[in-house]
Amino acid sequence: FWLGPLTLIVARSSGLDDFFNVGIDSVGVRWPRHDFCEAVVRGLGGAIATTSANLSGLKEVYNVADFVSMFGGAEVLPDLIVDGGQQNRNKPSTIVKVDCEGGLILVRQGELDVSNFLF
Repeated sequence: FWLGPLTLIVARSSGLDDFFNVGIDSVGVRWPRHDFCEAVVRGLGGAIATTSANLSGLKEVYNVADFVSMFGGAEVLPDLIVDGGQQNRNKPSTIVKVDCEGGLILVRQGELDVSNFLF
């Protein structure tokens, strides 16, 4: 069960490879709401580590051409890009951080309204 377009930020596990989220003590966890992505997760039999479809601080992207242009002359590029065609322009996910005492902090209000049952 997953509530919908919700990202939970939780404490980073010591088992997470050092190269992932270097210098950051937390990770975002999300279940995809896309048939292909859900099939990949289920087919691999567990969680996968990935980034958002946009670089931190930049606008959301909804197609591969915009995604690739976002990187400009960057030295590090994605290893694999799956072109799913033009995607719907939904609001981004709601982001909730779980703090070290188990409290919940609304980081970004997105498509899912959590105000009625979390805060």
